[in-house]
Amino acid sequence: MTVTRLITRLLGVAAAITLTITGAATASAASTSYVALGDSYSSGLGTGSYLNDGTSCSRSMYAYPALDAARLGLNLTLRACAGSTIADVRATQLSALGASTGYVTVTAGGNDIGFVSVLTECAKPAWFSDCNGAIDAAVAVIRGQLPTALAGLYADIRAHAPNARTVVVGYPRLFNGVDCNLLTWFSGAEMTRLNATADLLDSVVHDILVWRLDHDVQALIRPAVLLEVGREGDDNKIVLVPSQRGPFLGVHADDLVYSPVHPYGL
Repeated sequence: MTVTRLITRLLGVAAAITLTITGAATASAASTSYVALGDSYSSGLGTGSYLNDGTSCSRSMYAYPALDAARLGLNLTLRACAGSTIADVRATQLSALGASTGYVTVTAGGNDIGFVSVLTECAKPAWFSDCNGAIDAAVAVIRGQLPTALAGLYADIRAHAPNARTVVVGYPRLFNGVDCNLLTWFSGAEMTRLNATADLLDSVVHDILVWRLDHDVQALIRPAVLLEVGREGDDNKIVLVPSQRGPFLGVHADDLVYSPVHPYGL
């Protein structure tokens, strides 16, 4: 992928999320308050440039919430924090919401399924890892625990920010079939399974939102939109492109590990 194409795709991602936010109902039109909740995919981990806010959340001015807020002229409160689980978001981030909140974005669930530990296990040589076992455990959490946990989170967001437009952002497929890192040993089959697991996570989020919009609890979360995240070239999906920088260009310790598997803005 060329630098020009990468920049174009990344700007397209932010623009797509921007368009979704600006498609809000009139209930939130008068408010410029925007609160970004979630984990490292919203905080900006992997960008290499982090706010000095006294936390270890790896919040960045290059994260998509900051880019969108600047484009739209919104007042951003970036509460997303790297490593946050659904429970963490509910316990530590929702206090930023209120009746005057106009817009909310959230990514959550990746850390509940052990995103980092699964990738770490699968990155090892086959003789030294149990990648399939790690993926099986993640899938079990997605199917068994995530639906209830995510439904509770979305209901809490609606309760704390009753007038806000809520945008739920999905997770990307991380692999295009080629492992370009000399320090990892992802097989083709493992990359396929990892991509399928990301798809499963997004499908669970989607199903929860559709159910809540179609049943008697729709007032708890409506309006909400899932931005489906897929592979580059999928015309019907929004694509978050993982960082393309080589590890030797990392300017922050986290970049060496997390930059290749996190989207970032320019």
